[in-house]
Amino acid sequence: MNTELRSTEGRLAVVRTWLVLLLIGAYRLGRCGIALIGLTYWLGAPVAIGWVLLGVLMRWTLLLQLGAALALIEAWHWPALLAVIVVAPRLLTILPGLIRTWGASVRHPRPRWSAPARADVAELTTGAEHR
Repeated sequence: MNTELRSTEGRLAVVRTWLVLLLIGAYRLGRCGIALIGLTYWLGAPVAIGWVLLGVLMRWTLLLQLGAALALIEAWHWPALLAVIVVAPRLLTILPGLIRTWGASVRHPRPRWSAPARADVAELTTGAEHR
């Protein structure tokens, strides 16, 4: 019974993994389709197909995200913030950290003077000891 339970858990884990990978693939394929619509709206079909293929082959996700955001905003009249969230969902998790890092660098800037090199400090201390 114990081996049957492990086998079932293993199969369930494999099925879950494949399901997640399929969902990620469907999301990316959908984003490519929406980017194609957005770029076609601005550039025309032949150029848009070329840009989307170039973006997919070169793994330029920013180009695809911009095309998809253009489609959602211009063609489908979505609010800009919602379009950016749908196109780049990781931005929700990364942006607060970037803002806090920038704020910390503004509140606590690095000193403008340079620290003395360790070799110079070592020479000063060893020279004083030998005299």
